[in-house]
Amino acid sequence: MRQTVSSDLSDEDCRRAMLVALSDDLRALDDSDQVIGVASRMLGEALGAGQVAYAEVEETGEYVSIERDWNDGTIPSNARRHRLAEFGPAFIADLRRGDTIVISDVASDERTSSAEALATFAKASISAFLNIPLVKDGRLSAVLAVHGLKPRAWTIAEVRLAEDVAERTWMALYRVRAEAALRHSEARYRTLHAGAERKAAELQAVLESMPDAVYIGDSDGITLANHVALDQLGFSTREELQRDIAELAADIQTCDAITGAFIPPDQQAFARAARGERFVQDVRIVHRKSGESRSCGVPLHR
Repeated sequence: MRQTVSSDLSDEDCRRAMLVALSDDLRALDDSDQVIGVASRMLGEALGAGQVAYAEVEETGEYVSIERDWNDGTIPSNARRHRLAEFGPAFIADLRRGDTIVISDVASDERTSSAEALATFAKASISAFLNIPLVKDGRLSAVLAVHGLKPRAWTIAEVRLAEDVAERTWMALYRVRAEAALRHSEARYRTLHAGAERKAAELQAVLESMPDAVYIGDSDGITLANHVALDQLGFSTREELQRDIAELAADIQTCDAITGAFIPPDQQAFARAARGERFVQDVRIVHRKSGESRSCGVPLHR
């Protein structure tokens, strides 16, 4: 026969005060282990429980893992991996539906009184318990469990308090884990960015060692160019080259080195290279600073 909870209610103001204090404490934390530790301790002390444990359910749904638990000294730690089915199929089925499980005595509840289940609970030193499940996207994801060494009748107020603590614990865990993921992502980005800058600096050093003008880029502009290239055109910085190729070509006055014919922007070396052409073009370019005309052969590669 399934157990029902008692209707004796504790002081509502005390319950609210405890939840406010818990929320304040959790808000200051940035570590999952600390969140679980604080919430478990406060709930265990408030209920006079022997143990409070937070269990994460593995993706397969077959096992749960308790990383840490709070104990009052009467129940040995159950922080380890557990096979769910060993606690009773009917009890686990209720958990998977998202039902709060209230067991006053494992030996007298039909969900937990099989020989295998009783042996499992005896091994864990549990005679009574509350289980508040977290079902996410249709899957049992986690369980906040309150354990008692001896049978006990759980009051409605105690069950409500456990459910409220579980909700606040899950919210705090979601926050700290999201923040941790963001920090990890930012750290990874900084590492990748630093690596890219280092590689770019190494490539720039190679370009600067070359006697010819070298440009590297795409249709969005030139991303790398050595000082010979800058001097060839009359630009002061590489940043001046980092713009749309069509715009850049229109800013450069270029003529054919043999005929002297003006080369329109869409036929200039930069524009043709952006279209994927491979060639060597002998041209005369008007230097942007001095205004003098300079002859140069420009090998272009996409």
